[in-house]
Amino acid sequence: MKYILSLVFIFNIGGLVALAQSPPPPPPPLIYKAPEKNELKEFVSEDEKFQISFPGVPKVTKQELPNGKNTNYRVYRQGSNSVVSVTEFKFNLEKSKEKIYETIRTIILKAPKTKIEAERHIQLNAISGEEFDVLSDYQYQKIRVFIVGNKMYEIRNDVTNWHIIGDKTKKEFFDETNRFFDSFKFLENI
Repeated sequence: MKYILSLVFIFNIGGLVALAQSPPPPPPPLIYKAPEKNELKEFVSEDEKFQISFPGVPKVTKQELPNGKNTNYRVYRQGSNSVVSVTEFKFNLEKSKEKIYETIRTIILKAPKTKIEAERHIQLNAISGEEFDVLSDYQYQKIRVFIVGNKMYEIRNDVTNWHIIGDKTKKEFFDETNRFFDSFKFLENI
């Protein structure tokens, strides 16, 4: 009997040790939460070409490209990115707008499990652009693209875990995206 009790005891302790060594459970999924008004920050690009109201202070990254340069302004919040990306080329893009928009569509659709749910022609003052609603696996993105001279401006807001957030949270995301997009203004003479 002592022998059996000892085996049961060892078995239980062994199980507890094995449980103690198991990897911890994954963290809870990131669920989007719209920013509070006090988190909104007016931002003017260092070259004073545009302004926008970010949901926080953007991190700025720059990259040299073979035919120009790219500057990204990004605010990451729990489960969401708010981004303005400006790519400046060494040549004028105006005559190639439609071809550029077609290339953007192609690039979006090359990603696995990705579809364009809607595409709209948009206007910002006298400047025309395109807006894309993109569902990519668990991420939902709204993207606006404007081409002005030798620059391409991409304004993007995305959210992860689209498949598990409720209608109220989706509405908050759309409202915040509209606020973010509508706060974008060109400051240069165009």
